[in-house]
Amino acid sequence: MNYFWTTLDNNGKNLAIEEGGYYEAIDRKSKSIKMSNGIIPSSDIPEFCVSGSPEASLFAKIQSAQKDGIYHIYRTNQKPDIKLNGLDFDELEEYRFNMNKHESIKLNLYKSVKIPMKVITDIREAYTYSEANSVNYRYARDIKKYLKSLLNGNTYPDNALENAKLEEFEDFANHYGIDMAKDLYGEIPDGFNQ
Repeated sequence: MNYFWTTLDNNGKNLAIEEGGYYEAIDRKSKSIKMSNGIIPSSDIPEFCVSGSPEASLFAKIQSAQKDGIYHIYRTNQKPDIKLNGLDFDELEEYRFNMNKHESIKLNLYKSVKIPMKVITDIREAYTYSEANSVNYRYARDIKKYLKSLLNGNTYPDNALENAKLEEFEDFANHYGIDMAKDLYGEIPDGFNQ
């Protein structure tokens, strides 16, 4: 299986990562983030983060960088030490290497892609309409679908979140009624069957 890491820097065709960063602390037994009173502590282990698909890796980097431009996706077939669960890690398909156990992670350039500003605004919206430290899974699903299409040479659409927004409206309307859904979401979206 291949794993993917995205950067704004063009590091050439081949790259070796020898040092990791310090991210959210992980409970190694549950494979989830340690949390205490809503606070997520930093890990004391140097780690290197990758994703299970190029579009998830791209999504993760765009979310952290918050800028348009050229993104470079690298891949490795080295097996990470842990797959994360919970928060937004399922949508990011995040895995981590414990860099205390690895001399280096060898990567090769998979693809470079130009990201328009619309992707950034959609990702911001995906995090806005979710619980704390999480992402709206429907929005993330559709954004990743269109990022995958973008990687295949297509353009990113202006209405990438249309279907996800319709699903959100339908769920809310079916549970609380159309009037409450309209109060929260505004107008009834196109495609809604009453």
